[in-house]
Amino acid sequence: MELVRPLGRTSFPNIVFDSFIGTTHKTNEDKTFVLSNESYTILAVFDGVGSAKNNSLATRLASEFIAYRHSDYYAESKNEFRLRDMICELNKDIVSHPNAKSSALSTCAVCIYICRTSTLLLVTLGDTRVYAVGKHYVAKLTEDDVIHPGSNVITKCLGIDLDKQDVPEMVINSFKDDILICSDGFYNLLEETRTDFFDALLKKRPSAIKRNIQSLVSNKNTDDASYVLFKNV
Repeated sequence: MELVRPLGRTSFPNIVFDSFIGTTHKTNEDKTFVLSNESYTILAVFDGVGSAKNNSLATRLASEFIAYRHSDYYAESKNEFRLRDMICELNKDIVSHPNAKSSALSTCAVCIYICRTSTLLLVTLGDTRVYAVGKHYVAKLTEDDVIHPGSNVITKCLGIDLDKQDVPEMVINSFKDDILICSDGFYNLLEETRTDFFDALLKKRPSAIKRNIQSLVSNKNTDDASYVLFKNV
């Protein structure tokens, strides 16, 4: 799990995140990523494709690319972030890595929240999801890249040859809800017991949210389960 703090910042009072190793796994193949500054907040979850030998390489390279290169894609004068370009170029970084060998694969969900305009940008590849959490609902914003509903065979992910047409970007202006990003090990449990998760996500204190989520997920997830919750306050 990765947390990136800008200089002088010691915590993110409106962001809660955690990651739980699956009960059938020896290592956690998920990675969370958070970065925040005065202009924008970046939230991401990467889920290594279980059948790929170098999935941990893909998740590490993706998070490192964003950590070091994110500012290259932001035009402050226009309040614009070129999220799709960043995803395409970090994917090229993974594909071209000498150790990738066509088996460094990861699904992803990456969100950019631009503070000044309350604009939400998001890109998802594979079956990592983004939800909007309002006062009375939890609504899925993204569609999974799978062969058919219920399938665990994904059609898109980081680590394969992609062009811009393969990386759809969603833009939501004046976005006011909370943002939940999560891997499949997390949302499979969420979809089973939405009411319990909804109550947990609406807690005001980050420590209470984390504690309640832990009780709902820990030792109940066969797959690795990761989430990042952005409280849009």
